[in-house]
Amino acid sequence: SQIIVGKQGAKLQGRAAKMGQCQAPGCQVSERADALEFQPSHNTSSSRVAIPDGESFPPDIVNAMLKVVWPSIENFGRDMLEKAIEPAIKRALPATLGEAFSINTKEFSLGDQPMDFGPMTMSQGVQHTADDIDIKVLIIRTSLRWEGDISAYVAISGMKCGVTKVSLSGDLLLEMVGTCPNPPFFQGARGCFVNPPAIHLSYDAAMFSRLTNFKPIDAKIHDVLSEKLAEKLVVPNRQGVRLDPTCEMFRILKPRPAGMLSVTFSHATGLQGKDVRLIGKKTSDPHLIVRCGCMTFESAVVNGTTEPKFDWTILLPVDLPNDQLLNIQVLDKDVLGVDFLGQIPAKPVKELIETAGKTIELSLLDETGKAGKNGTLFITAQWRRLLLPKENPSLDSMLSSRYAVVFVGIYKARRIPYDEITADDVYWTEIQCDRRLGLGGSDTSKPRSSPKKVADPVVAPEHDTEEEKKLFQEKKALCTKYNMAPADMAKLLDVDPRALADIKEGAVASVRHNEVVWNYAVDFFVTDLKEGTLELKLMKSEKGTTQSVAGRAQSFMAGGSLTMGSWTMKVTDLIRENKPMMVFKCDDSNITVHTRIQVRCVSDPIPGSA
Repeated sequence: SQIIVGKQGAKLQGRAAKMGQCQAPGCQVSERADALEFQPSHNTSSSRVAIPDGESFPPDIVNAMLKVVWPSIENFGRDMLEKAIEPAIKRALPATLGEAFSINTKEFSLGDQPMDFGPMTMSQGVQHTADDIDIKVLIIRTSLRWEGDISAYVAISGMKCGVTKVSLSGDLLLEMVGTCPNPPFFQGARGCFVNPPAIHLSYDAAMFSRLTNFKPIDAKIHDVLSEKLAEKLVVPNRQGVRLDPTCEMFRILKPRPAGMLSVTFSHATGLQGKDVRLIGKKTSDPHLIVRCGCMTFESAVVNGTTEPKFDWTILLPVDLPNDQLLNIQVLDKDVLGVDFLGQIPAKPVKELIETAGKTIELSLLDETGKAGKNGTLFITAQWRRLLLPKENPSLDSMLSSRYAVVFVGIYKARRIPYDEITADDVYWTEIQCDRRLGLGGSDTSKPRSSPKKVADPVVAPEHDTEEEKKLFQEKKALCTKYNMAPADMAKLLDVDPRALADIKEGAVASVRHNEVVWNYAVDFFVTDLKEGTLELKLMKSEKGTTQSVAGRAQSFMAGGSLTMGSWTMKVTDLIRENKPMMVFKCDDSNITVHTRIQVRCVSDPIPGSA
C-alpha cells in the first residue's frame, strides 16, 4: 500500500485506508501520543521552507545508493546467517533434525537485484521528551520490496537443498531526528517496519520433492527468519544511528511508546464447525492469535462450541498509533494442528483508539478476504497514553496510577581491569522488574539481557596536541610530588591504575581503561508502583568456555557466569529522586555501569472520539 500524509494528518491508501486519517480540519494527529505529533505545514512559520506534507517523492536516489552498498549488505546477511539464524533454526528443530541441519554460508549470495524502495512521502513531527524539550522529526514513509534470485544452501540429513528465490515486502518508517545547524543537520536517524513484513522462500524443486519431511522444516526456517527480523526491525524495535555525538543516544534509538492499548475479546458468534461429532452439529475448539508489531498474543482454547466466550484481555504497548495494525486470527485447535476459522488481517490501531470504551462488532473474513460466512467477533478497547512528568506533579499522583513504564537504558561499563582482559571475557547486563506485565506472552520470571560483548581498550585520542600531552605530564608530576596513592592518581588522570607504569615521559596514557559499550534499552510496563523494584546486574563469563558470540570470535558458555555487581532499587525511590543519569559502582572493583533510568506513568482510560 502507498502511504500519503496530507496537510491535516496521515492517510493510508491501500489495505489500511483509514489509518492515521485526521478527523477535523487543522487538528494535530499524534504520532506517538505525547511523543510525536504531526504539525500542519501552514503552522510551521519558523521554517524558511515548509515541508509539503503528503507530497510523494521518487526514491531513485535512495535506490541508486542501495545498489552501491549491496555487497556490504550481502556480507552482513552472511554474518547474520552464520551467527544468529543457523543456531536459532538448529535449536527450533527436533534434536535429530537440528543436528543434521546446516547452512553453507560460503556459497551464499543475495543475487544481483537489490531491494527496492517505493514512492516516499514526508511529514513533520515533534518528539516530546521527559525534560520538556521538543525535538523536530522528519518522518518518511515508504514501502520496501525485494524479489531476489539468491544462492543459499541448507543441508538436511546429508541432502543439499538450495534456496533459489526470496521475496520480502513491508511498509517502512524512516525518521530523521533533531535538527542541528551543522552538517549533516540532524542529530540522528532511525528506521523500522511498522508491521511484520511478508517473507517467502522458494527452493530447488527437484531436491524439495525428495525431502518428504521438509514442510515442517520450511515452517521453522520461516518462523526463525521472521523472529530475527522482528527482533531488529519491527516496531518497537528499531535500528538507528547517532549523527551528532553530543545528543542523547536513547532519544534516537529508543523513543518512548505513545501509550498502552488494552483490547478485550468478549465472545464470537456464528463460527464454522470444523469437528465432526457423533451426535449433533459440527463444532470447533476455537482460540485467538493476535499480532501487532513484533508481539504475538494467544488466548486459551474454548472447547466444543461455535459461540465461544473468550473474556480475554491483552495489554499492548503502542509506539505508532497512526501506523500499527492489529492482525487477528480465529483458529480451531486440533490434535494434529489447527484449522482456519476466520481473520481480521489489518485492523488499524488508530480506529480502536477512536472507538475506545465501546464494544464493536468485527465481521470475520475468510482466507480470500470475503466476509459473511465466518462469523462475528466482539471486542472492546481502552486507550491509556504515556504521561509527561509535568502531568504528574506529585509523588502521590504518580503512585495512584495503575500502570507505568520503567525505562532502562544501559550505555556502557567502564574501568574494566586493565591487565585481566582475556579472549574469553564476555560482559553483559541483566535487568529485572518484579511488577512487570507479561506482554506478548513474555516470561516475566526471566530478566532482560543486553548483548554479550567483549571489552575494548579506550585509547588516548590520536589527535592529542603537545599542549595536552604536557598538561597530562604536569598533572602526573603533581600527583607524584604530593605522594598521591596510585588509585587516587589513576582516578584523577582517568587512567586504569595498572596502566600507570606504561606511561612514558612526554606522552599520555596509551590505554586509559577498558570498557564495554551496549547502548541497549528496554521498557517495562509495570503495575503496583508502591511495591515495585528494579534489579540490575553486571555479568561476566567464566574463562575457558565454548560458545560463539555475535560480532567477535570470542566465546562463553551459557550458565557459566559470574555476577560482577548487583543493584536493587525501589520504583518509588526512582520516582522521588527523578535523576535519570545513574552510575553504579561494583563493590570489589572500580568498574562502573552507566545508565539512564526513568519512570513514566500511564493515564487513566481515555474515551474514544468516535
